[in-house]
Amino acid sequence: MAEPSAKQESLGSKMFRESALNKMSSAEDLDRYLQVTNPSAWVLLAAVAVLLIAAVIWGFTATLPVKTSTIGVLKDGEITFFLPYDGGVSATEFSEVTAAGYSAKIKSINKNPHSRREVEATIGSDYTYDNLTLTDWSYKIIIDLPVEISDWVDGDDVPIVVTTEQVSPIKYLFGAADETAVQSAKANDSTAQASSAQATSSQVNGA
Repeated sequence: MAEPSAKQESLGSKMFRESALNKMSSAEDLDRYLQVTNPSAWVLLAAVAVLLIAAVIWGFTATLPVKTSTIGVLKDGEITFFLPYDGGVSATEFSEVTAAGYSAKIKSINKNPHSRREVEATIGSDYTYDNLTLTDWSYKIIIDLPVEISDWVDGDDVPIVVTTEQVSPIKYLFGAADETAVQSAKANDSTAQASSAQATSSQVNGA
C-alpha cells in the first residue's frame, strides 16, 4: 500500500484547519470553544472592591477618640489635674472625662500655662507629682467629684482619663507613624550622645 506523500499530508492538514474554522464560525460555537470566567469570581472581585471603597470612606469620615490618662488630686469636693500644654489647650468643656472610671463633668479649664513648680505646688504630694507625665508647661483642669466616689477624702489620688481630641483613622494612622519616627530619632540621638560621651571619656582617661 502506497504511503501518502508530504504534499498530500500538507493538503490534508490545511483542509482540517479550514474545516475546524468553519465549525467555529457561528456565535454559538465560539461561545462553546472560548473559556468563560466563572461568575463567582466576578462576584468575589466586586465584593472586595466594595470593601476597599468602604474602608477608604470610613478612614476619612469616621472619628476616633484620642484619650490621655493622668492623676488628679481631690480637694474641697473637686478634682484638679494637669495636661501637657504642647503649644495649646486640647481639652474643652465638652470633652469626655472619667474619674476612677466614673463619668465626670469639666467645671473649668485654666488655659494659662503652668510651670512644673506651679504644678507641684498645686498637687502637693511629691509621690503624685513624680508619677505625672508632664512637659515644661501644663494647663489646669478642674472637674466635679462623681457621686460614686463622694466618700473619698481630700488628698486622695484619682485616676483620670480625658478625651482630648477626635481624629480620623487616616490622620491617627499617620500621626502614630510620625510619633514613632520622632521617638526613633530621639533614641538615635540619645545613642549618639552616649557614644560621644563615652569616646570623650576614653580620650580623657587615655591622656
